[in-house]
Amino acid sequence: MAFTEDFTEYLNTSDFAVTATWAGGGSAVGIFDLAYSEDLNVAGNLPLFATSASSTSSLSVGTSITIAAQSYTVAEKKPDGTGMTILVLQIGATEE
Repeated sequence: MAFTEDFTEYLNTSDFAVTATWAGGGSAVGIFDLAYSEDLNVAGNLPLFATSASSTSSLSVGTSITIAAQSYTVAEKKPDGTGMTILVLQIGATEE
């Protein structure tokens, strides 16, 4: 029997979750984090979006998405094996 999890309570926009949208009418509810990042002694922010894997199954790396009126580009998709996917984002949208 395959393990399945219901993320509805966790991904609740009444609490911490927000909605991301992208071209073609796609959208997903997830947790947005503008995490601190440091690489080669250069500090900055690394935007991340955690959402259900099923809601982003058709989303490709390079796609422009909007979260809270800010445009981002999907740099990486990292499924975590539990039914969630972490989208690593870059600030600013690319031309599609």
